[in-house]
Parts: sequence; structure tokens; C-alpha cells
Amino acid sequence: MATEKSDTNGADPSAPHMEVADGDEEPLPKGNEYMQAFARIRDAPFVYLASRPRLMQLATYGLLFALYNAYFIGCLVRYIKYDYLDWEWCDGFGFLVIITAIAYTGLAYYKVKLEKKNKRRQVDKSCPDFS
Repeated sequence: MATEKSDTNGADPSAPHMEVADGDEEPLPKGNEYMQAFARIRDAPFVYLASRPRLMQLATYGLLFALYNAYFIGCLVRYIKYDYLDWEWCDGFGFLVIITAIAYTGLAYYKVKLEKKNKRRQVDKSCPDFS
């Protein structure tokens, strides 16, 4: 029994609604061109960011930073506008202020420490080794 190769790359010739994409083994359903274009447009940012992990990391951190600061500013505006009570440091907005201050102090310390470390490496590389 000799098997004939069809020009549809192994797709069932009795199924005219199926077409085979180049290089794929599985047939793809032929759909509406508008839906396929929509899917390509929808997937484009994810494909782009998946191929660039550093950009994805920066975008994620940037989004988290923006959302947290928007929440913090919203809480500050609400506290100033509606709450006329004394500061309660262990509840509500006071605790959010404490957590924010600790986080930003830690980030600033890390940035200063990282810059000192990079300067030390530059000095080490610029000094000749006479040993």
C-alpha cells in the first residue's frame, strides 16, 4: 500500500474548512480574516514583551510603582478631605505612611549602596595591577 502525499501537508482532504500553516503539523481552522487580524493585534504586545524579558520586568515594576503611588495619593486626599481625626500610626493611613517611608528609605539606601559599589569597581579597573 503506497500512501500518496497530499499538498495539504497531511491534512484531511475531505475537510475543506481546514488549512495547514507553514511549518506546523496540525491544521489550523480557517476563520474570519477580521478575527485572525484581531488575534494578531491582541497578541502583538505579549509576543514583543515575551521576547524582551528586561523590558517586561521594567514595565511590571513601573506599573506596580504607579498603582501603589496612585493608591497612596488617593488615601492621602481622602484623609485630608474627610478625616479630621488625629493621626493613628498603627491603623489605616498612618500605617500606610510608615510602610511607604520604610520602603522608600530602603530603596534609596540600596541605590546609594549600589552606586558606591559600582564606583569601587570602576576604580579597581582603572588602577593598574603592579604585582
